[in-house]
Order: sequence, then structure tokens, then C-alpha cells
Amino acid sequence: MTLAGRSLVRAVAVCAAVVMPASCGDSDPSGPAPPSPGPFLAGKWTGISNYGDGTQTALTITLRADSTVLARADNLPVCYFEGAWTVTATQFTATGHDCIGNPMTIAAPASRSHLVGTWIVGDGTDPAERGWFDVSKH
Repeated sequence: MTLAGRSLVRAVAVCAAVVMPASCGDSDPSGPAPPSPGPFLAGKWTGISNYGDGTQTALTITLRADSTVLARADNLPVCYFEGAWTVTATQFTATGHDCIGNPMTIAAPASRSHLVGTWIVGDGTDPAERGWFDVSKH
């Protein structure tokens, strides 16, 4: 092997030793994180909401790209929920206030197309102040 050939072999060996651990994931044994559904959530979601007392109604949730949210239930046409939403790889959460200023939270496992979760107004002690929702993106 020529001097140039040996130098090239050494250079490749050194580069492989430096590059391989990072590119093969040795520095993070859990592997790459799944992509966050965040950018894909913005838009209009429709479905149903069920109150703890059994009342069911159509529900529309609008998630805006600026992380604000507006939700309206058909049985309460002049009332709404308004606030901000966040999402991780596993959890969607929106917090804000209803139309009369009561604190409200809605939460569901994160999904790009279908959210099924729970909502609560205030402390949720009254069955009419908590329930579940099931919406799909349109």
C-alpha cells in the first residue's frame, strides 16, 4: 500500500470513529423522537361533546396557527370557550375561559386527525361542568 493509500485509510477510520456514534444513535438510546403533531393540528375540528349530566351536543373547535383556540357547542350558541392550545408528541391541551369567565381546560391524547378527550370548567364538582368530547379534523 502506498503512503497516500495508508493516509486515506487512516482518514476514513478516524472519520468513521468520530461520525458513527452520533449518526447511529449511540448518544440517544431511545432513538429519534416522533414528529410532533403540532403544525398539523391547526384548522377546524367538529364532532360531539357530552356533559357529565348526559346532555350531548355538536361541537366545533377551531385551532388557529397562532396557538389560540375557539370552541362552540350547538346547544350554547352565544357561549364559547376561548384560550390557547399546546401540544407535545403525546398530549393536546387547551386552557382558557368560557363566555362568562370561568376557567376551562380541555385535554386529549395528541393526534393529527381525531381528538377524544375530556373537558372541565372550574373545579368540575358539578356534573354539568365536566364531560368528554370526540372531534375530527376537517
